[in-house]
Amino acid sequence: MAYAALLSLTQTLEQILHAHDQSQILHEEKQITSLYEKLSFLLSFLEDSTHKYSETITSLEGRIRDATYKAEDIIESNLSKRIRDATFEAEDIIESISINWFGEKNSPPAFLQYMRSMDNLEQKYEGLQKVIEELDSISKDVEKMNDIEDLQPSMPDGSSKSRSSNNSTIVEFDDDLMEITELPSTFESISVVEMEGIEEVVKMDRNDLEDLQQRNSLSATTSKFASTNKSDMVGFDDDLLHIKERLIGQSSMLKIISIVGMGGIGKTTLARNVYNDSHIVHYFDIRAWTTVSQEYNVRELLASLLNSMTDLGHKLNEMEIEELKEKLYQKLQCNRYLIVMDDVWETNVWEEVRRLFPDKNNGSRIILTTRLSNVAVYADSSGPIHHMHFMSLEQSLKLLNQEVFGGKCCPSELEGIGITIAKHCKGLPLALVVIGGLLNKAEKTRAYWEYVAENVKSAVTRNYDDFVEILSLSYNHLPHRLRACFLYMGVFPEDYVIHVSYLIRLWVAEGFLKPITPKSLEEVAKEYLEDLIDRNLIMVRDRSYSGQLKTISIHDLIRDLIVRKAQEEKFLHVMNQKVEISPEIIKNQRHLSIHGEIRFDDGDMYDSTVRSLLHLADSQLSVNICFPLLRVLDARNITFNMFPIEIVQLVNLRYIALIYTGRREIPASISKLCNLQTLIVFRRLRHLVS
Repeated sequence: MAYAALLSLTQTLEQILHAHDQSQILHEEKQITSLYEKLSFLLSFLEDSTHKYSETITSLEGRIRDATYKAEDIIESNLSKRIRDATFEAEDIIESISINWFGEKNSPPAFLQYMRSMDNLEQKYEGLQKVIEELDSISKDVEKMNDIEDLQPSMPDGSSKSRSSNNSTIVEFDDDLMEITELPSTFESISVVEMEGIEEVVKMDRNDLEDLQQRNSLSATTSKFASTNKSDMVGFDDDLLHIKERLIGQSSMLKIISIVGMGGIGKTTLARNVYNDSHIVHYFDIRAWTTVSQEYNVRELLASLLNSMTDLGHKLNEMEIEELKEKLYQKLQCNRYLIVMDDVWETNVWEEVRRLFPDKNNGSRIILTTRLSNVAVYADSSGPIHHMHFMSLEQSLKLLNQEVFGGKCCPSELEGIGITIAKHCKGLPLALVVIGGLLNKAEKTRAYWEYVAENVKSAVTRNYDDFVEILSLSYNHLPHRLRACFLYMGVFPEDYVIHVSYLIRLWVAEGFLKPITPKSLEEVAKEYLEDLIDRNLIMVRDRSYSGQLKTISIHDLIRDLIVRKAQEEKFLHVMNQKVEISPEIIKNQRHLSIHGEIRFDDGDMYDSTVRSLLHLADSQLSVNICFPLLRVLDARNITFNMFPIEIVQLVNLRYIALIYTGRREIPASISKLCNLQTLIVFRRLRHLVS
């Protein structure tokens, strides 16, 4: 979360440097300016889209994130203390001591410990200069990286770099390819199930998975592989019929048919079954298939297409880019052709090859599969996009039955549990295939199926690590500006209907949005949200008559990816059971979302740097929760007996939502929270019964 941390702190520094009250300059102005310049340089570096996802970039981002977090803690702890000391008078403090959040008398020692927390933070983070030195070291490493990239000769085709292996086996599955390099001699078994011409790696020994490289290291693959392993469609009959009609009928002009949907939803499955359909094979003179992937190579893409249509073989390796283009154009112009470009991530790919596909008004077609709606629109803005939808329960059961029993009847004692398992897969074909492969290889007992039904998501990810890789590709492809917004959606529980207005207020309060003149932050947030929807990472539930987003949701398996990734990034921790939260979580995570009953240790709370706390479970808190640097407090599911007056000491708060049943009015001192943007208070007065 390096980008979000940089963006948040640079905005805070801008406010400090342009403040009318120069007393807000907590350190020497020269020091603050130096920090701002370094942060701005690193922010520009991350905004540079040419820096692709890699281990080096990931490590660098981790260093930037940690250093920026520490700098932000130092700045905000000092700033908060200054504001509190200058703003709040003795009567505010006395009022705060008098009651706690539940209308009970506060213990003076506990409150005094809280009051001293800001002093403790100031002492703990007084070394701003050390952080600046660390950021300076990181900046130098970034400059070296840029210099090395500038010195590297560009590839002849101007395309993305990709690695290749001479000793590898390609294993293909829906929407993605993986490369198993140098299989060990002890690699005795891989459980494989076949689905619509796709080889699905379902189960591997964990040691063998170490040899599994990420698919985005692959370049384009030949269509010869796409034409193997034909099998019947399961659950996509209507989609198949619709695409076939668009291929054979309608206009004789060249048409691009885009198939769009999230990873694992069956785009490649559908395209391959159309590609291998006997009527389609007979109708087109030439068919060619290429899988593009995230890091593509134009030379290899062209060679793979030509290799499936000609007998040139090794001669293709000797040809220059322009010669390959000419050969491809000549081969296509005299024939009715069908080209499938599978798994396209960039509009640049289409720009590179679109002129090579002649339109001779003979009914030629191009199928393009992608997770990104903007790529489909760019390829052909006039034609309708074929959006893949989640399977119905009936279709899910049919596919699960096919994978487990080969289409034979499911034993009656397992039928009910099978329905439960299918429901938990939420209509995602790849999840059904993975679970089906697992059940197929295991003993078919009621006890085992009940265990799987209770642990569907963990069964998918534990028995098929590559499933996570498939979904992770979408995250890795996100621009930095969207990553924090996307991961933040993990704060919501499973199957939660998210109101867009609510989400936008939270994004604004958290500082995830970069201002764009003359747009408001709310307008920027809506654009971010639409972008995530176009990337098929968020599902639209409801829009207004005018087309404005009202409610959205996320698929359970996407949410699991978010929660896992967010915790790795020290960004968000979700508590969903009755536990005592550990000091490590409080001190290392930036955001906390509570979906169950929890208990904090007071001592851990007072020196925490948690920025947001969202309590989304209906329960009572057992202790006061006043994290000194809190920005967001959402406690709308907790009923307070009295207005929690201690909140007014949290000068960093930007968002407050809560409910209380007492008769006291909102204290006037709430107006002294100078950073507050949103205040939502639900009053529920208790009726006395005589």
